[in-house]
Amino acid sequence: MEPQVFPSSSKDKPHSSPVQFAQDKHHDWNREPGIVQLPNAPFDRLEMVRDLHGKVVWLSLKDFVNKLLPIPRRLLFNKFPPEQMSKINAALEGVIQNYKQRAQENKCLPEDQLATDFTDVINRDVLAHSAGDISNMDQTSVTVPIIPADSSTHLASDADEALESTTRSSHPIQHTDTIDTVPHYVVRLSPHKWDLSDPARNKSDAALFMKDVELEEGRPNWQHQRAFFEFKQEGTQNDPFEDAQKRDVEVLADKRQKVRGQLISYADRVFLYQHRTAAFSLFVIGKEFRVMRWDRSGVFVSEKVDYLLRTDALVEVLLALIVMDDEAQGFDTSATLLQKDSDDYRLMDTLADVNISFHLPVVSSEEGTPLPKNLASVPSQPLPTNTNTVMNDPSPGLAAQAEDSDSEETVTLKIPNSDSFVFDYVLDYFRKSVTDWPRYNLTINDEEFLVGKPLYHTRGLVGRGTRGYVAYRKRTRTFVFLKDAWRPFYENVVSEGEILDKLNKDGVCNIPTLLTAQLFDHETRVSRYCYKEDLRTNEERKMQAHEGPSDGPHGVKRTQSGMQEELKSYVRHYGHHRLALKEVCLPITAFRSSRQLVSVVGDAVEAHYEATTKSMMIHRDISSGNILILPKFVIPDDGDGNTTLRIRWRGILADWELSKPLQDVGARQPERTGTWRYMSVASLLDAFHIVGTADEIESFFNVVLHNAIRYCSHNVELYVSSFIDNYFVRFEQLPDGTIQCPGAKVNAIKNTGEIRVSNNTRVEFGVNGRPNKALNDLITTLLRWFKARYDVEEYEDSLRSQETSTSATDAASESRPPPAQRQRVDSSASKTGSPFQGTTFREDSAVSGLVKPSTETYKRAARLHDHHAVRGLFWEILHSEDETDWPQDEVLQDHLKILRPLEPVPEETTNGSTSRASANSVPNLQPVYYKTTAKRAATASGVPKPWRGK
Repeated sequence: MEPQVFPSSSKDKPHSSPVQFAQDKHHDWNREPGIVQLPNAPFDRLEMVRDLHGKVVWLSLKDFVNKLLPIPRRLLFNKFPPEQMSKINAALEGVIQNYKQRAQENKCLPEDQLATDFTDVINRDVLAHSAGDISNMDQTSVTVPIIPADSSTHLASDADEALESTTRSSHPIQHTDTIDTVPHYVVRLSPHKWDLSDPARNKSDAALFMKDVELEEGRPNWQHQRAFFEFKQEGTQNDPFEDAQKRDVEVLADKRQKVRGQLISYADRVFLYQHRTAAFSLFVIGKEFRVMRWDRSGVFVSEKVDYLLRTDALVEVLLALIVMDDEAQGFDTSATLLQKDSDDYRLMDTLADVNISFHLPVVSSEEGTPLPKNLASVPSQPLPTNTNTVMNDPSPGLAAQAEDSDSEETVTLKIPNSDSFVFDYVLDYFRKSVTDWPRYNLTINDEEFLVGKPLYHTRGLVGRGTRGYVAYRKRTRTFVFLKDAWRPFYENVVSEGEILDKLNKDGVCNIPTLLTAQLFDHETRVSRYCYKEDLRTNEERKMQAHEGPSDGPHGVKRTQSGMQEELKSYVRHYGHHRLALKEVCLPITAFRSSRQLVSVVGDAVEAHYEATTKSMMIHRDISSGNILILPKFVIPDDGDGNTTLRIRWRGILADWELSKPLQDVGARQPERTGTWRYMSVASLLDAFHIVGTADEIESFFNVVLHNAIRYCSHNVELYVSSFIDNYFVRFEQLPDGTIQCPGAKVNAIKNTGEIRVSNNTRVEFGVNGRPNKALNDLITTLLRWFKARYDVEEYEDSLRSQETSTSATDAASESRPPPAQRQRVDSSASKTGSPFQGTTFREDSAVSGLVKPSTETYKRAARLHDHHAVRGLFWEILHSEDETDWPQDEVLQDHLKILRPLEPVPEETTNGSTSRASANSVPNLQPVYYKTTAKRAATASGVPKPWRGK
């Protein structure tokens, strides 16, 4: 028996609210729970560069203008006759001369000088000159060809054909609309200051703004940018899209990679602060320029053009940017930026003012809080008859009945409708969201919602770009949760709104309640240009993957860090989706005890069970971020006959975007599905694995383990950082470039059935020398089931493989003639016989690995075939009759904030996972403590016989 060492309780530290408690535990909605990470612009940029890999589309400037910008020929002809164009050209010649002279004299940074002089010319001679009415201008088409200065430069003529012949989407590419009056635009500099609300401290050199917009001087003002500008010294080392590479525009040098990271991070800021479908930028490298168009699937990049030789090309691009309407410039027209003098802006100020009483009662969300008396007369709803479930879309105005255990009288109880009050943490969230952040009026099916700063957002430009808000619903005057995202847009892939609508109608418990949802006519365009649909079946993908790497587009490229990444022949296609949900929840990291953590996850298991049985849907993305906490009024199940309604924290299984019908066994999207840290070993070892119930139960286990190992008391707290990295984050790289499961996870789940840290100590949870028996039993039992599953699968796979091999060998033997007979002479044979008579040492390699699992192993593996056993396990663990099974004086603390020996780990990233900051970036922070004050009731209903320890 290994000695167990448990920490002692520390001094309690009170918390003002669940929100504050979650924040004290360093929960960041925007990052996957794991390594403590501070804003790290260089590292984030490196990760975004990798995300953009293979998603850059190179176009000649002619193609770029024809496909992506309007062509204001009449404006160019009328506003910029030859004499005006010559004036601009001469001014730009002076810019370059001054830039080179200052660079030689070292009087200032050359890029600063270039940016200052260039923007002066553009503001004076282009933007100010072009403003005004153009509706009555000569409509005669004037040909102003844009031809590269170097006629030998590679043009994407075949790419032009590809763009024209796009047939995969029902929405053909249309030329953008222009306006009749050119507003007065201005380019403003911001090379040295960042927005105070931006923790990453990004700052573009300059940006295009409407002249009459009120701006903070010298700062990026991301919420108002129409297009951002970046300036670099001339030289290929500063150009991340060097034309010399022709079609291969990928980063090759460190300096160019850093520049690309800058550009991507600026585009990411624009998409974060604004509501965008696309964004444009101008990249000036000495006397040359490129124009770019960014969206959620990648970027279009034009060739470089010398603006001294082709000043008309630069002017035409700038004019195209300013004559476009908002939608053509890439603004989401379903979102309206609120001005400070608007009624909606003032309404948000009023809602967030702590000195002004909210129009609905504000209720404490602390577990155990009784129903306030002032809610007794408000509209009510039926009381849940099964207290482990969360009701969805209840009918108001009804009452529920409960029997008093001490009398035969029936007591009528009323539970208030959630629209008749607001929890304190919801109001806290909203108040924080309106501080130092642009505010918007967002519409869903013409219904208006007011939002501020997102409660969370996914990191990076490319991808879903999910943002979650605590929104004020104007029609009902209530707070709701609003989710804005770009969903994968494929045939047979339904939206999350449609999925939730079905789940709600089928009565699935413990899931969000859909209020309204809308699919917008916004799609990514980079993906339509270069997307190649993978129509292979899973079996065909497996067979071709096992054949090894090829010389085609699936080959392997080494990045600067030495990691190999799988190159994909597709770019995901995305469509814009927005939905509103009734419940505003707490993150799972707000849990107050290990028992509460298990209870919340148990509720999510119950939701998963009902989804698979009532709606025949499987979630496929179980993670800490998708299991939330919702306070609910229920009757305490403490057995003392108390019928007072009190707050209980329930688990909610959210984010059903990646779910699909159980009977749908084929791949519908060309990427592995799920959150890397929580995926099962089977899913991580095989990219083509079809996710089943056993995989989802394993993901639920990983959620429990991740949060317990980070926040609960146990005997290996000094090793938490390395364990989380090794078990949840790290990955194996095969010779063919395939990324596979972290070795520590394989060892624990598949090989040993035990959780051990780097010094080989087995993890045990406990407080003050007393084991946390319930949590230890839960983890041990599930680990035994998982190991049994993989033992059985490995054995049966070996049998099938041997049968296939034997059949193939027999068939080959029958099809060929017997070999010619000849005498074999064995010169090594001993004439006196073996000195080891009577003993055999040799074993048959064909059967040495086939050890049939025991009956008990098969029994344990079978418990993962459905939800019956795992529901029973959670029920028994939570309803333990022995009060000592759960610690009564438990203290939660974030073990990643405790001073400890740190192991040097190189920075790295995995496919779809959160990046790991270097060890030196872990801050020296004091631990935060909270002592549990309320005993947590059990959650699961039902049934069956005991499963613990079997």
